[in-house]
Amino acid sequence: MLDAIDSERPIGIISRDIHSMWVNSKALEMAGITKDTPDPKGGVIARDPKTGEPSGLLQEHAAMSLAWELFPSPTKEDYKTALLWIQEWLNREGITTAHDAWLEFDHNFYGAYDELAVDAKLTVRFRGSWYIDPAEDYMDQIRKGINLAKSFKHPHFQAYSFKFLADNILEEETALLLEPYTHRPDFYGLKNWEDADMAKAFAKVDKAGYQIHVHVIGDGATKYTVDALEKVQEMNGKSDSRHSFAHLQMARPEDVIRMGELGMSAHMSPYWMIMDEGFDNFYLPYLGSKRANNTYPHKSLFDAGVNVTIASDFITSEFDLMTAIYNGMARKSTEGNANQLSPANERVSLEEMLKAATINGAYANFLENEVGSIKVGKKADIVVLSKNLFEIETEEIPDVKIEMTFFEGKRVY
Repeated sequence: MLDAIDSERPIGIISRDIHSMWVNSKALEMAGITKDTPDPKGGVIARDPKTGEPSGLLQEHAAMSLAWELFPSPTKEDYKTALLWIQEWLNREGITTAHDAWLEFDHNFYGAYDELAVDAKLTVRFRGSWYIDPAEDYMDQIRKGINLAKSFKHPHFQAYSFKFLADNILEEETALLLEPYTHRPDFYGLKNWEDADMAKAFAKVDKAGYQIHVHVIGDGATKYTVDALEKVQEMNGKSDSRHSFAHLQMARPEDVIRMGELGMSAHMSPYWMIMDEGFDNFYLPYLGSKRANNTYPHKSLFDAGVNVTIASDFITSEFDLMTAIYNGMARKSTEGNANQLSPANERVSLEEMLKAATINGAYANFLENEVGSIKVGKKADIVVLSKNLFEIETEEIPDVKIEMTFFEGKRVY
């Protein structure tokens, strides 16, 4: 199909969740991707089942990166324009602190953040995580990230965290499971890091006093990553590191408890705690009913002492604070399928969701002494709502409007 548009120039279209890319034949040719090209670790080159020829679908970062260099990178000004647009959106949603969980070692990218901060153009307090690619020299990447982290000290932009992908996503059949996929009985998904490499990388980051941030989806990824963090604590001793998981779609109860014992944060996406077409099209056929109806632990995380926050995983989900609060409380969508996502005992209270949106997010970013609550001596990050959330029904929460947003005492929306 893409070849019909243009067969002389490379074309690449990235999926909204940034877990796959569709390219034309010219792009495959220029990238040197052929029938004989093996799947990179942590990625999949989709192929014609009859001929074995690459179809043009590159799944996950490891495979997508084979064709990255064919396409122009954004300039620093491009990034600045995008950041200013995003922060305006964040302010409209009552958000004044955000964590960018995928900083590239690209001067245009991190330079845009830094210059906007120095020029006093930011009305959001940004924190970030350096993405560590297991296919490259990960120890060198960590050293580079540590050096860069030391240079960014502006209160509105700092990057002291390191991002790891333990696995990928269920929709691409690349999340790592403890039991095989229901429709592929011999397949458990993809494991992006070998145990020894992950432990070595984690130990380096932790010993240097920096934070570990890990994407985990499948219960297999959750287990092997908690195992690695426990080994790091045995090696380096316990510290106030506040390492974290993002997404955590599947986790054994015992691994949730271990997360609490490790003093971890869980950056959860309530937007996904709903019954939607993804549940019917992917989770039920891929996981079976029992596993599909036991995803997204939430209340159990709070009960285990895990520091739970709200994450959008933008651009996969859009910023909508009131919808996030509602989804976390009701575990159902505001539109379409109104059925509740099981299990019902993972629903949380309004108080818990408000903590996730405020002080817990501040704590996860080492900012609890500056923001996250209204207290003498803290910065005046304040949001004014159209209604008191404690005086309305849960079903009314998505309709509550952000009336005003203040960032450090200045009205920004």
